[in-house]
Amino acid sequence: MCLKASAAFQKGERSKDPEMALRHSLWSKYRMTLDDYRSLLAAQGGKCAVCGVDSPTDFRTRRFHVDHDHSCCPTTKKSCGQCVRGLLCHACNTGLGNFQDNPERLLAAVAYLTARKGAKPDAVH
Repeated sequence: MCLKASAAFQKGERSKDPEMALRHSLWSKYRMTLDDYRSLLAAQGGKCAVCGVDSPTDFRTRRFHVDHDHSCCPTTKKSCGQCVRGLLCHACNTGLGNFQDNPERLLAAVAYLTARKGAKPDAVH
């Protein structure tokens, strides 16, 4: 089958089953079924596990991101399925990633923000 025909076939399959790509992505990256995802989201009250926002903020996927412990499976970008921590909004997921899942860095950021709350730009040296 040529690439053009394959792409058309896949598009047709996706239109018949819109959740096909999500199911594939959840399983291949996190060893998680769509039912697992939905159960975890329900256990979190339908909200981000960190900030509690109840609507996914990623305009591309329109869903919460699966957060997993990257130190568990360091040799691959995929999860073993045992290290999933929760579901996060885009902002919280990106924030944890930018802080490299390091609690000390996050606590240092909290201390920084707390100490400078309401500070004027010229007051900080």
